[in-house]
Amino acid sequence: MPYPHDLKKSGAGVNDNDVVLTTEDVSGCNEHLIRATAGTVDVEVAINDGTVGGATYTDSATFPISVMKLNVTNPSTWSLTIAAGEIAVLVGRFDRVRLRQNGATAAAAHISSYIR
Repeated sequence: MPYPHDLKKSGAGVNDNDVVLTTEDVSGCNEHLIRATAGTVDVEVAINDGTVGGATYTDSATFPISVMKLNVTNPSTWSLTIAAGEIAVLVGRFDRVRLRQNGATAAAAHISSYIR
């Protein structure tokens, strides 16, 4: 059942490091469900200003984020990479979330951000 403040977005990439999708301002949401349907994607977040052109994206090397994979053998697996067929949850308040293709295999993914 969708909630009134759900934000949903889908996207696809073709080449390594392509941006698969970038969310709108999700600073009002604190839970993000991410599903990769093809290829592998990396998760990056912006925590500075929420504007598309001015946002600085980061990964765990500079800001400690990770996602919890839900449908894997060990559901407490923490990662920044989501492969095809995997579903993961990212918890936290960020200005924007960006998924970037990891590797040469074309990637497709979906994100649902909502308030919990």
